[in-house]
Amino acid sequence: MNDVHAGLPKKSDATPAVSTGGYARVLTATTCAIAAAFSALFFAFVLPALPPVVDLPKVALLDGLVNPTALGYTADTLATGLVLIAWIIYERVALGVRRGWIAILLCFVPGVVVGLTVYLLIRRSDRDALRGLHGASLLP
Repeated sequence: MNDVHAGLPKKSDATPAVSTGGYARVLTATTCAIAAAFSALFFAFVLPALPPVVDLPKVALLDGLVNPTALGYTADTLATGLVLIAWIIYERVALGVRRGWIAILLCFVPGVVVGLTVYLLIRRSDRDALRGLHGASLLP
């Protein structure tokens, strides 16, 4: 009888997993650089151009919908922010990740990219809450 797994190495013969430490540092540096660049542009160009607080709801809701392209980008950004917020709330309840509320606030000002970056950093610092079965970490 042919054994389907005859040519495959046994679990004890398998090579160990590659360390992701270097890749994790590159990911952290890259995402932080993108978030910092976005924040600098936001605070330098967008924030000073905003109207008084009284007109802000009108601007926030209507000016992003001036044409189909702007509507597409606005809807995509809003949907991405809502998915991130749902993910943060889920991981708070299911995994016990703390301080996600900081990332939720940052999704609104300066934006989703900063909220996501901060949440990834929070998640990494909160490794104890993210331990899976057999002590395996869900993070690199």
